[in-house]
Amino acid sequence: MKELFLILLFSEWIQLTPAPVNIEESLSIIPVEALSAITAGAALHIDLKSVAPGIGIKTGIREAWQILERQVPPERVRAHLQTSAGSQVVLDRGYFSLEDDKSWLVLTSSTGVPTGIEFTKVAIESDVEIRDVLIYWKNCSK
Repeated sequence: MKELFLILLFSEWIQLTPAPVNIEESLSIIPVEALSAITAGAALHIDLKSVAPGIGIKTGIREAWQILERQVPPERVRAHLQTSAGSQVVLDRGYFSLEDDKSWLVLTSSTGVPTGIEFTKVAIESDVEIRDVLIYWKNCSK
């Protein structure tokens, strides 16, 4: 019940890149304010509208998944959240999330993102070039 209360009151999306960026091997982001998680399912969301325009749930789940998998295989993208003390959490689990006409690559931790810790740096690594994307932090999952 406490988790639901926290989600209802404090969940938010934070845009980490004010303009579209390219992820070419690696990208480091220093957020304006430290990031934290209110549930272990907190995650980075990479907006794929420039990579696969118009691809979303309206496309059909199987077809959308196949298109996205060819463009940005989730297993080839990972990220790290780093604290000011240098400890880090690896975001090693990637999957796609679909909306009407939008698609996202979601990166989260297979062991869960710890709550109550402030992260001051985000490092993204990719074996594939991902161009013109916006990156967001979502501090919870339902």
